[in-house]
Amino acid sequence: MPTNTIVKIIHGSHLFGLNTDSSDRDYKGVFQASLEDIILDQDVKTIIESTSSNDSHNISTDVDIEFKELRTFIKDCLDCQPYALEMLFVTQEFVVESSSTWEFLQSNQDKLIGNDLRLFGSLAFGMSSKFVLRGERLKELQRVIMWFELQGSQLKLRDVIGELPLSDYTFTDVYKHKLKNQSHPDEQRLCCLGMILQYNKSIKECLVTLHKRLNSNVSNSHDIVETDYKSYSHALRLLYELEELLTQRNLTLPIPKRDLLIKIKKREIELSIVQDLIFDELARIKKLPNNLSQPDVEFWNNWIVAHYSSQIVE
Repeated sequence: MPTNTIVKIIHGSHLFGLNTDSSDRDYKGVFQASLEDIILDQDVKTIIESTSSNDSHNISTDVDIEFKELRTFIKDCLDCQPYALEMLFVTQEFVVESSSTWEFLQSNQDKLIGNDLRLFGSLAFGMSSKFVLRGERLKELQRVIMWFELQGSQLKLRDVIGELPLSDYTFTDVYKHKLKNQSHPDEQRLCCLGMILQYNKSIKECLVTLHKRLNSNVSNSHDIVETDYKSYSHALRLLYELEELLTQRNLTLPIPKRDLLIKIKKREIELSIVQDLIFDELARIKKLPNNLSQPDVEFWNNWIVAHYSSQIVE
């Protein structure tokens, strides 16, 4: 355990209100490295402790604890890492250990929360990678494939993208790299049912990705029993969190729709209905404006320097 703990909170299913009889205990925290360790390059960014065995699933008696160093935690907040924003909105009932520094961080949420929330959606899709497309979504994939097959295979996507009819499931966006220099320009891309196709890809390369998704859809449809419903519940939770951040600049914990997500974890809702819920939520979020302000990076840079400098003993 770190010696200079800033905060330790209950996290995981118990924080979200999704715990069952078999749920283990998860804790997250923030600690501050000593100035001596930083100067000597002996400081660590993360401290992890776990009682679980690496070759088995966690059980109810297992405890997982993860601490992030203060500078790492602040960076993760600015980068909109889901765990970090969840910690920022934790209420007192879930706080095991606290400090004046943690109170300061929470009281300055508005300066700390970034406005690039796409990681929530990316993680949600990563957790629900076994989507079996049905109905209009399967037809949408087939429509897009048919359009691509009518294009010249050696053309770049950027050459023809203006002719592709878009939809709620097939749309364009721009990825803004965090490194603002000429070698990392903003990246235009096509998003289709969770797949990302960069404009610099050839039509032939795009078709390989699209056909792979279509073929995996057929194979996955025979493997529904093996689908991890827990992953689907996590994916939907992240999307609900994203929607609340965009519409209210807030995260309510435990999450308001926990009864629905517990049913999903317990496999009490048909798989196709769960997948429809995820796609519907994605379509709804896509239409929401992002009016969140930029985080105050300069404020936190100055604060970090002053905060760590205060350790110096004259």
